[in-house]
Amino acid sequence: MTRSQPSAIVRANRVKIDPRKLLVTEQEQTSPKVIVHRDQELIQSIEIQCSCGSHVVLDCDYGSET
Repeated sequence: MTRSQPSAIVRANRVKIDPRKLLVTEQEQTSPKVIVHRDQELIQSIEIQCSCGSHVVLDCDYGSET
């Protein structure tokens, strides 16, 4: 893992417990969006956009045909 990419693991010494209560209200949620990026008939990547603002792109690597 390079220094430019943060670790997905949160170490115990980095966690702080907050005793305050958090009020969660119902909000209108939108469904996640799935966007397929194509080059003609070949799928190049699949992008998933969450309603919270997060997104991930899955690159498709078909490798060489043997």
